[in-house]
Amino acid sequence: MTIVIFCLYIVLPIYLLATLFSPQIVRFEQHFFQCIFVTLFIFYIKNTGSWASFGTYWPNIFLLVALLAWGKFFYAFGSSIDWKLNLIVFNKAFLIKLTFIFSSAVALLVYLSFNTKNDGVHLEFPLKNGHYWVVQGGDFKLINHHYPFMGQRFGLDIVKLSNYYTAFHSPFSETLSNYAIFDEEVYAPCSGEILKVENNLIDNAIPDKNIDKPMGNNIVLYCDGVTIVLAHLKQHSVLYKKGDVVKKNTLVARVGNSGNSSEPHLHIHALKGKHTQEADLLVDGEGIPIYFQDKRLKRNSSVILNNENKQ
Repeated sequence: MTIVIFCLYIVLPIYLLATLFSPQIVRFEQHFFQCIFVTLFIFYIKNTGSWASFGTYWPNIFLLVALLAWGKFFYAFGSSIDWKLNLIVFNKAFLIKLTFIFSSAVALLVYLSFNTKNDGVHLEFPLKNGHYWVVQGGDFKLINHHYPFMGQRFGLDIVKLSNYYTAFHSPFSETLSNYAIFDEEVYAPCSGEILKVENNLIDNAIPDKNIDKPMGNNIVLYCDGVTIVLAHLKQHSVLYKKGDVVKKNTLVARVGNSGNSSEPHLHIHALKGKHTQEADLLVDGEGIPIYFQDKRLKRNSSVILNNENKQ
């Protein structure tokens, strides 16, 4: 699966971009539509790809190359572009293609947008020092694998970027410490009562999962009518117990790789009401969106903090 994803998000864009510079493309219409198609494809994978696995800089490189391809197009056809457009603008096939492309672009924008009708909860970001990246999040299954499950519908999976703008320090190591977020301090996103704690599950080796304990080590926190779940925490890192009351921005645990997790990350989601049963927390409860400083995050959202909890 990793090879397939690599081919889709890295190899295929490179190939498509290379075709835009092919000397074999000499027809105006062919070059025009190919530029549009490749640009839309780059835009699509930029928003839907999980770039922390390959390097978050790739989409920007692809867009830059696409811009250069458009420059080549206008350089090649600039002097005759007006009459060529007039010549084909009433061409039925041209109009069909253009309508399809425009409709696809609009549909993509709508598809990737947030559903703003859902009420949400405003929280403090639970991590404090570094460059963080959302790998799962948003209002559609395509960019958020939590979405089909009501309880965690608006859940977020968060990693930390290394100096190489990937979730790991080295692509050749599968140790937990190779991941930038592993052992990162986790802070209470709100003030409230701890309803539930799990602290004794081992951290999975890469790429193992513990599907029998999907949340892994976790803290369930109740704040002003809302239940907050922090999951996949490091074994023996939770500092509080059930019934304790914690204040916002209090250090509560560390990021691990426990539960249904194949690599270290922090999972967070929120539900209406007070819940302690796993079925309610994950599936049957009513999940609600999370806002950090009045901003909702989705896949490929970036948060940069400098130990002051400011976005």
